[in-house]
Amino acid sequence: MYKKKNLIFLFFFKGIIFVIDSADTGRLAVLKNELDIILDNPSIKSKAAPLLFFANKMDLKEAMAPSVIVEILKLSEITSRSWNIW
Repeated sequence: MYKKKNLIFLFFFKGIIFVIDSADTGRLAVLKNELDIILDNPSIKSKAAPLLFFANKMDLKEAMAPSVIVEILKLSEITSRSWNIW
């Protein structure tokens, strides 16, 4: 198990799911940092588990478009595994 702050990650997985508050730009910086730490973990690097990002609160007027979230998190730089944002 990997545990950091409020993030608990079990190493028995077929994919990694993130739920993003698409109206909170400040939290995306925290998520980017945590994503980098998780993907740098040797136990995770050795697996090709896909990443799924759920953009929550898309109904709010201040919500960022998925393309903006992709840009902020630099998801297009992730080439070692598949990913998708919904």
